[in-house]
Amino acid sequence: MSAPEADRDVARGRLQLTGRGVALAATALLSLVFAALAGIQELYVVAAASLTLLCAGVVAVARQRLELATSRQVIPGQAVAGESAAVALTVTNGGRRRSPPISLRDPFDGGRHIAAFGLAPLRAGERLTGGYHLPPTPRGRYQVGPLRLSVTDPFGLLRRSMPGAPASPLVVHPRLIHLERAARRLSIDRFGAGGRGAFEPGGEEFAALRPYRAGDDLRHVHWPSTARMDQLMVRQTDAAAEPRATVAVDLRAGIWSPATLDDALAAAGSMLDAARRTGTEVRLLTTPGDAGHSHDTGFGRTSGHWSAVLEALATARSGTAGIHIPLVDLLAPGCGGRGRRGDDTLIVLTSPAATRSDLRGLGRLAPNESLIVIVFGPGLSGPGLSAHGLSGHGLSGHGALPLEPSQAPGRLVQVKELDKLAAAWDRLRPRSDRVEAR
Repeated sequence: MSAPEADRDVARGRLQLTGRGVALAATALLSLVFAALAGIQELYVVAAASLTLLCAGVVAVARQRLELATSRQVIPGQAVAGESAAVALTVTNGGRRRSPPISLRDPFDGGRHIAAFGLAPLRAGERLTGGYHLPPTPRGRYQVGPLRLSVTDPFGLLRRSMPGAPASPLVVHPRLIHLERAARRLSIDRFGAGGRGAFEPGGEEFAALRPYRAGDDLRHVHWPSTARMDQLMVRQTDAAAEPRATVAVDLRAGIWSPATLDDALAAAGSMLDAARRTGTEVRLLTTPGDAGHSHDTGFGRTSGHWSAVLEALATARSGTAGIHIPLVDLLAPGCGGRGRRGDDTLIVLTSPAATRSDLRGLGRLAPNESLIVIVFGPGLSGPGLSAHGLSGHGLSGHGALPLEPSQAPGRLVQVKELDKLAAAWDRLRPRSDRVEAR
């Protein structure tokens, strides 16, 4: 939910002629011209009456002093693609007099949609809250507003408009699917390698005490020290014992169609959510997208970090780097570095358009027991993932993977569509054959 944004409008605003006022002004001008040319005295009377009405309108609008506080709240501030968000507008008359009738216009998505409605006069100090629903929108980042208020004279000839609440952001992220069973299954064993599971919470090895920070797990509060020091103190655990998982998404040009990109990002978000619910620190990483911008949220598990992950999923776009650039070269800078731990789980999400060398090269990013490669999408129309000649490897049906089990880096899984992700993810369990076709 976005924070309320308020703006107090005391300024006089900009004075404009309405359509009716423009017509009346044109009538006055033409009447004067024809009266002078044709000598028709009655036209002078028409022109004088028209100008008198316009002057009366100017005086009426100029005397209307607005002291209104306006605020907007978008609910929720992070919506799901295809679902509607609600907007709540609050208007408060902070003046000492009754406000005039007011018109409000609140644009959305750069003015492609506009909510327009009238507001009855408000008594001094009166507050009124109303709302409307935004149309369902695809994944992306949008703006609601800025709000514009306007008042007119009794004749509807002139309008004075002024700004209201500033624009509010709206992030629309992909629809995620629930992977609760998969999260439990992956906590049992790290793909048959023994030891702690991929998303299993690590040991709570005590390291130090520190003051509580917003977002800390209240279960880690050390109550004896809190009582002694008169402030919330939190047990600081050994960071090396905490599980971490990265989902890296291939955004190279030609990898995804617009529809499959949305589903792929929904799959990435669903896996991150499954890991996050087990207490794992998660991270979203992408190759450079549009304008060469790559997303890297860093590791975290707080609500603020999760909001950053959802925003990255909402704004990710395919990049300009072509498929000829090796995937491992684009991911290596983000997957390496001093912050990398050998037990970090790395999940790479790409499509059937990836080449065989792309998939083989991913083994350089992480140890095999910590690496999952998911080939997501229907069909194998890419240059490197042809089903030709693979019938002898026990992989039948349309969309067989291109590599033999001995060639696959880490655990290699194919998921043809989003609805089958949960079943494929749930079957990531120890077995000798490291290739599965869905």
